[in-house]
Amino acid sequence: MKKAIERICGFAETNVFLIVCFLVAYGSIAVDLAAVGVCILLAVVTFLFVASDDFMLAIPPILMLACTYFVCTEETFLLFALIPAVLALLYRAVMNFRRLRGRRLYSLPGMIAVAVAVSLSGLFVLTPEEYFSPLPLLCTLCLGVAAVFVYLFVRGGMAVERRYDVKDRAAVSMYLAGLLFAFIILRLFLVEPELWKTESVGEMLSSIAWWRNGVATLLVMILPFITYFAVTHHPLHMLSAFFVYGAGVISGSRGMAVCGTVSPLVCCRDFVYYRRKWRIPFALALVAALVLAFVFRGAILDFCQHFLRFKLDIESLLREDRVKFLFRSIEDFLQHPLFGVGFGYRGNYDIHVLVVNWYHSLLPQIIGGSGIVGILAYGYQGYLRARLILAAPRKPFAWALILSYFGILIYSQIDPGLSSPFALVAVILFALLEEEAYPKPLCKRKEKVTETAAQVA
Repeated sequence: MKKAIERICGFAETNVFLIVCFLVAYGSIAVDLAAVGVCILLAVVTFLFVASDDFMLAIPPILMLACTYFVCTEETFLLFALIPAVLALLYRAVMNFRRLRGRRLYSLPGMIAVAVAVSLSGLFVLTPEEYFSPLPLLCTLCLGVAAVFVYLFVRGGMAVERRYDVKDRAAVSMYLAGLLFAFIILRLFLVEPELWKTESVGEMLSSIAWWRNGVATLLVMILPFITYFAVTHHPLHMLSAFFVYGAGVISGSRGMAVCGTVSPLVCCRDFVYYRRKWRIPFALALVAALVLAFVFRGAILDFCQHFLRFKLDIESLLREDRVKFLFRSIEDFLQHPLFGVGFGYRGNYDIHVLVVNWYHSLLPQIIGGSGIVGILAYGYQGYLRARLILAAPRKPFAWALILSYFGILIYSQIDPGLSSPFALVAVILFALLEEEAYPKPLCKRKEKVTETAAQVA
């Protein structure tokens, strides 16, 4: 049994395992059995957390699981399938926490400050019923206690010795997740033929693919990792980056069209910085793109107005809920300056009825949602993160982590982003960035330590 487990874990270290996880997710969605794919991937994650001391082996199935779960969120029985996976995660966390000794936990003080601020947000304003409502409480936990837990879990888990390149593993996992998200978006136009017959495609997509903004948030973070793969492997992988970006735009997400456009441009700059021979071809391609954009400017404007529902009208912009929430956050801050109004606040239902009190922008969320305590806590965390970014080596993988964070940071100015559970992804990014900036000696695998002891004996 022990040898069988070792062989399975050894298989999980190969690229074939990554492809198998992708095909399980892809196939289950293609045949409308996404729930089956979720259960299979959950079983794989549970096994790997229990059987292996390398938590990175579970990252690919977790990403594929997240992609698959987007299309089957109504299957409530899947919550019960999470129980063994959560127990396995707790077991692996205990083992990882033992390896934290001697490791520099640079981001921990800022994360604890934010956890305290978020947990206290809405104090003296929210009723117990509002504070402990499921979704607001989930956001409070994800930005607070869970964020600290994930950070310590990743930092401790990085101390394990590995037989593969961690950077390539992380990059290709995100790469495959981006391709799977692109497939999910393109699949909508195959299973919903009505999308081809109506002019209000954007409005129909907003009702059918209500999850598209969440997907766009992840795609903005994924694009730098595809660029990293193009830098370190082959330049043609940049075509995949533009393909994933294009899929995100046709999802109808206006956030992807605005913030997502910045991400590939910055990624191109990152690519030509390391691939100097491609500077001239990329410059020519950029000029050609600008010429085509000018020639087809009418079609592009029509696409923005009808598909993405962009209107170049200041009055209509001021009527947007996001703009109203911006001014409301200032009002909420002036009324409750110390701790803000929290995630469970229901006093903004006159603008839009949301289960979670999201201002759809990070800065207003900090100001109105957590008050002065939140401003100080987030400011301290931002200071520590800025110092870490400056201390990180200027290498392709470190740049991928930094650009991925800046992508979601920009996106969070027009969508919940870092004010939602997606903030946990940013926690993982900075945990990995710390490993790049302050590497520590690795813990030897148990079997190797035993072998050495036997040789000494």
